[in-house]
Amino acid sequence: MHITHAARGNYHQEYSASTQQSGNFDSGLLLLDGISKVATRYKTTIKLFIIKDTSDNKFLELAAECKSDFLITGNTNDFTMSSFGHTKIVSPKEYWEQYCF
Repeated sequence: MHITHAARGNYHQEYSASTQQSGNFDSGLLLLDGISKVATRYKTTIKLFIIKDTSDNKFLELAAECKSDFLITGNTNDFTMSSFGHTKIVSPKEYWEQYCF
């Protein structure tokens, strides 16, 4: 099963640099380090113009590229469709209630 959570750029390095500068090494950094060890990175090869807020199209691009089963988002203003291709678009609550039990 693929679940898409996307961010452009290298969030891990940006986060690491800011926490090291402040001297505050917290559990968020540990979580990101753990995820980076087991995650597969994808680079999108398509450019979509589906969502009105164009900065959110990157999430659909990534879902299509990695053939994601789910795209979990709280952004119901922009992600008004229930699916994109075979990717189901759900809220965190919907995912938890319908797919985790």
